Amino acid sequence: MYYFSEETVWLTQTQIGALFGKAKSTISEHIKNIFEEGELNENMVVRKFRTTTQHGAIENKTQSHEVNYYNLDVIIPVGYRVKSVQGTQFRI
Repeated sequence: MYYFSEETVWLTQTQIGALFGKAKSTISEHIKNIFEEGELNENMVVRKFRTTTQHGAIENKTQSHEVNYYNLDVIIPVGYRVKSVQGTQFRI
């Protein structure tokens, strides 16, 4: 599930990875570097959304947890950093 709020789209690291054809670990590394290099302020571009999923071990039970979602201000620089066919298509 993605979110559209405040004139931007919000995606998880897994969704960003699917968008650019890369593993979540690769996306995580790029996002970490973007914040460490001071390109973006993490507090301004990351939002936690509560997600409910099926409990893995107990049938008919759900569990809630918070998941980090990243807005378009993060997705764009990640698109310029990834090396993939989808990343190249994004840049042109």
